[in-house]
Amino acid sequence: MGELAADQFASARAPGPVCCLARAGIPLSIKPIRGQIVLLKLPEQVLRRVVYVGRIIFVPRDDGRILVGSTLEDAGFDRHTTASAVRELLDFAIGWSRSWNPPTSKRCWAGLRPASGDGLPYIGGLPEVANAFIAAGHYRSGLVQAPATAVLVAQLMQGSKPRWICTVPPGPGVSHGG
Repeated sequence: MGELAADQFASARAPGPVCCLARAGIPLSIKPIRGQIVLLKLPEQVLRRVVYVGRIIFVPRDDGRILVGSTLEDAGFDRHTTASAVRELLDFAIGWSRSWNPPTSKRCWAGLRPASGDGLPYIGGLPEVANAFIAAGHYRSGLVQAPATAVLVAQLMQGSKPRWICTVPPGPGVSHGG
């Protein structure tokens, strides 16, 4: 990528921040969790909305395809798909709705979700580097938390007191140690 120069930096790309910050001597308790996904093609669209069934999500697409995901695997930075995980997702989808049988598998892939040690994202300035900010460790909530996180980081980078902050009390077994 080469050398970058700016007055301030914000790192929000996962799992990239973990590697870059670790090289700069700023360790974070974040690890990648692999999620494998299968994209199915059905003869006609049967869903009109996103459907969650436990940890499995069905995301309908306008053209009749349905995204089925995802696994949760501690596999390091390995983005490969496995036959067993793809089979698990296909079996779940077919078992959930017999009318989908037989769907056509169009594509499968794996992504990495950054999971923090206590389940809460890191958002804020880095004390070790005065002009650096981070937003990482959102795990499975990154997509839905991205707009609020962006507003919060922008406020912090501008030196403003954040206009709002939502906190969620820790659940059983969740630690918020320093």
